[in-house]
Amino acid sequence: MTRRSSIHLLAWALLLLGSCAPETTGAAAPRGPHHWRITWTEHPQTRAIISWSTARAGSTHRVHYDTAPRSDDITSYEQAIDAQVNGRFTGAADTPELHYHHATLTGLRPATRYYFRIVSDDVATQEFWFQTAPTGDVDISIIQGGDSRSDPAMRRDMNRRIAQTAAAHPDVLCFAHGGDYVYSGTDLNQWIQWLSDHELTTGEDGRMLPVVPTRGNHESVGALFDEVFGSPGGGLGKNYFKTLFTPEILLVTLNTEIPRGGPQTRFLEDVSSEHRNIRWKVAQYHRPIWPAVKLADAAKFHWQPVFDNERYDLVCEADGHTLKRTPPILGNNFVDDGVVYIGEGGLGVPQRTPFSGSRLFLQSPGHAASAHHVWKLDFTAAEIRCAAIGKDGTTLDTYTCRVRDRAALRLDALERELLAATKLELGFQTRSEGIVKSAFDGTLKIEGDVVELEFSGEFMGKSNRVSLRAEGETMSIKLGRQEPTTLARPRALGEGVLLGLTRMGILHNLARLFGGAAPEGTDGNAREWVQSVEPALTEDGAVGFGLVVGGNRSGDAKLEFGDDGLPARRTQEVEFGPRKQMRVVEVYEVRQFERE
Repeated sequence: MTRRSSIHLLAWALLLLGSCAPETTGAAAPRGPHHWRITWTEHPQTRAIISWSTARAGSTHRVHYDTAPRSDDITSYEQAIDAQVNGRFTGAADTPELHYHHATLTGLRPATRYYFRIVSDDVATQEFWFQTAPTGDVDISIIQGGDSRSDPAMRRDMNRRIAQTAAAHPDVLCFAHGGDYVYSGTDLNQWIQWLSDHELTTGEDGRMLPVVPTRGNHESVGALFDEVFGSPGGGLGKNYFKTLFTPEILLVTLNTEIPRGGPQTRFLEDVSSEHRNIRWKVAQYHRPIWPAVKLADAAKFHWQPVFDNERYDLVCEADGHTLKRTPPILGNNFVDDGVVYIGEGGLGVPQRTPFSGSRLFLQSPGHAASAHHVWKLDFTAAEIRCAAIGKDGTTLDTYTCRVRDRAALRLDALERELLAATKLELGFQTRSEGIVKSAFDGTLKIEGDVVELEFSGEFMGKSNRVSLRAEGETMSIKLGRQEPTTLARPRALGEGVLLGLTRMGILHNLARLFGGAAPEGTDGNAREWVQSVEPALTEDGAVGFGLVVGGNRSGDAKLEFGDDGLPARRTQEVEFGPRKQMRVVEVYEVRQFERE
C-alpha cells in the first residue's frame, strides 16, 4: 500500500469514527486541518473559497494548489496562498475550542481541475480536487437540496448519495444547499457534527463539490453560518448573491430570513433585468412561497412577480421536509409557460406528509411525497432535466423544463409591465422618412383612468399641436387653437395606446390624432389587430420582430430597452407597396413609472 493510500484510508477511518456522535455533541477534533469545504458565490470560473477547521489557533494556514496532481510532494505545487481570514468559531463557554480558516483563491482558469492540499502548522491533508465553472456555453449539472438537520445518520446517508451521484456524473459542478444545516444555528456542537458529516460528500478520488449556500430559518441569526461559509453574499443581514455557472445559466440565491422586499427585491429585479436574455434562470431560497406543508412565505408577494415577469425556469425551495414539484405557475394559474417550483428539503431531516389532497398545485401534473431526496439538475441548450434521487439511488420524480423563446417573453413581459402601471409618464420623439415624412415630440401620461397625450410637430408638410385627454367616460381631442372635440371614451383606450406603442410604435396613433381621429385598436381588439411575429434577440440585447397589421405583414421593427427594462428606442421599416417604404425612428424617455 502506498503512503498516499495509507493517509487516505486513515483520514476516512477518523472521519467515520467521528461521524457516529449525535448532532447535539461535537466530535473530538483531530490534529491538523479537517472539516474541509469549498464555497462558491459569484465568479465560479475564477474564484473559490477553500475553508477548513483546526482545534487550535495555530500560526500557519495555507493552501497549496496546482492544475495537475502532485501526490505527496507538497513542494511541487506551483501556487500557494495563506488563509486570509482566521478566527475562533463563536460558541458557548462549554463548547470546544475550534478555529476556522478561509483561503480565497482568485485568478483561476475556467473549466479547469485544481488539485490542492491544506496545511496547518505543517500538518497536511490528502490531495483534493475540484473543477472551476466554464466560460463557454456547455452542458453542466448541479446537485440541489436542503434541510440536512436533526437526523445525522440520515444526513450521512444522503451525503454519501451526493458523493456517489457526483462520481457517476462527472459533469456535476457543485452542490447548492437550500438551508437548515443544523437544528440550532447558534450551537457550535451541531455545526461541528454537520461539518464532519459534510466531509462524506467528498469523493473517494478526493473530488470536492463546491457548496453554494443558502441561509435557512434554523440558522437565521448568529455568526456561525458566515464563519462556516466565509460570509457569502455579504454576511449576516444579506447573504444573497448571484452565480453564473455559464454565460447561459444563472442561479440567484436569496435569503428568506431578512426582509424580502426593499434592497433584496431590488437586487433580484436588477439581476433578473441584467440577465433578462439568458437561457436559464433559476433561484434558490429556504422558506417556500408554494409550500407543500406550511403557509406561504411573505416572499410570495415580493419575489413571485419578478419570477413571473422574468419567466424564471425553475425555483428551488426547502423548509417543508417533503418532496414536491408544482406544475408551471404564473400568478395563481397553471399555464404551460409558467414557473416550476421544486423542493422542499430531504437531506436528512425527518420527512413530513405533504398536503397534496387539499393543495391543487401538488396534485397531478404536480407531484408530492414524503421521501428523503436530492435534486440533480442537468442543463443543456434545449432543456433542464430535473430528477429527484432517493437515498438508495432510485429516481423518485422527474421533470423537464423546455427552453423558452426569450425574445417573445421579453416583449410579453414589457407589455404586462406597461399595462400594470398605475402611473406612467413617457417622453417621446418620432421621426419618419420615405413616403411619409414626419417629426413629432410629445408626452404620454397615464395615471389611474386618466390618459393624456400631447405632442407637436410636422406631418406631411403641415404643422400643428395636438392633445388628447380621457377621464371617466369621455375623451376630448384638441387640434391647435380649435375647440376640443368631446367623444365617448373607448373602453380599452389605455391598452390600445400602450400596445400600439410596443407593437407598431406610437407614430401610427399620432398620425390619426393629427387628422382628428381617435387612436386605433382601443375597442379591445388591439392584440388581434396588430401583432409582433418571429421575435428574435439581437446581439445588443434588443428584440427584432415582424409587424402584422390586420392580418398582413407590413414591416419589421427593432425595439431597444433601457436599463430599467422599459422601451428606449425603436427603428421600423414599413412597406406600403412596391417602392413605397417608410423608415421610422422613435426615442422614448420614461420619466415616471409606478406599479402596484
